[in-house]
Amino acid sequence: MRPQHHSSHLTIKRYEAQEWSLVKGLHERSYQGDLERRMKAFRWITEHNPFGHNINCIMLFKDGELIGYSGMMPMRFYFDGEPFTAIFTQETLINPLFRGQGFTAAFVKEERDLNSFLVSFWHNEKIVNMRLKAGWMNIGYFRPLKKIFKIDNLFRLKVRKWSTNKVVEDILLALARRYYRLRKAENYKREQYDVETIGRFDSEYDEFFLNVVKKFRVIFDRSSQTLNWKYIDIPHRRFHALCARKNHRIVGYIILAIEEQEYNIKKGIIADLLIDPDEVDALICLSGMSEQFFVEKGVDFSICLVPLPISRSVMMGQGYFQAKQMECDSLLIYNEKVSPNPGIVKDINNWYFTYGDSDFMMW
Repeated sequence: MRPQHHSSHLTIKRYEAQEWSLVKGLHERSYQGDLERRMKAFRWITEHNPFGHNINCIMLFKDGELIGYSGMMPMRFYFDGEPFTAIFTQETLINPLFRGQGFTAAFVKEERDLNSFLVSFWHNEKIVNMRLKAGWMNIGYFRPLKKIFKIDNLFRLKVRKWSTNKVVEDILLALARRYYRLRKAENYKREQYDVETIGRFDSEYDEFFLNVVKKFRVIFDRSSQTLNWKYIDIPHRRFHALCARKNHRIVGYIILAIEEQEYNIKKGIIADLLIDPDEVDALICLSGMSEQFFVEKGVDFSICLVPLPISRSVMMGQGYFQAKQMECDSLLIYNEKVSPNPGIVKDINNWYFTYGDSDFMMW
């Protein structure tokens, strides 16, 4: 991408750390939510990325005023065990006064000029449609998995929208409890593994990742450097990480988060997990331990994203079910010709990814 260019009264350039106050001003005018946390997240993602800072955010100025930006996140990924650099596209934020005027097209042009392999997750339907019109490729849809731990709050939240009859609510709640057959995971093979809490990822996890990475076609970096950046050192979020060992050797890990939602509902998230494909029982074990953690914390439901059929089968055996299919739950790629193998990357079944990939869990 060219460092900067002008078109009429528009200027496009890359974000630099000294321009943080401009980005904060844009958020003050455009973002509704916890501004302090939002700005911590922005700085952490753009300024502390271990894979480079020169491509981190495209900033759009009009008559000298910052009116929007589009986030970029360089990341190493592995293709059949060999490293290669890709760039995640992130959120696009436009000042409300300038929305609907076609300014996002400027971001699309800059993305094309990067001449890099681009990957996109977690966008809303509007952004997905915009990227598809710009020549991006939707290589497939994914369906998250969900498990209900406490149905009462979730059910009453749904029912109160159309019913005020307490008797009817109680009858329907009883039926819902039976339908979901709420239960704890049984026999999760705890005796086969030693499970410990991870305080920090170190070289032992690097060795584990490099040992298993060749067992996947396409997978994003999960070295200790990346995991500490995303889940340990991140200043504005808290994660709980567990590791499973067999004969003192790491065979898998799982990373958990809890989010408070409206109406006192707690959502548990399996942010990331990586299991040696030859140790599937380790996933059963870590799933059971994650459920124990969620139950202790009073979580109402949990979600996870695991693409491999064997992993999905294990999680569904532990009580998870497929959540509703969303049109924007898709994996988009652009400029696949510069990837290691266009034929392989165009098939979503070759990809291993979780919620922790890209910036989804970093805000």
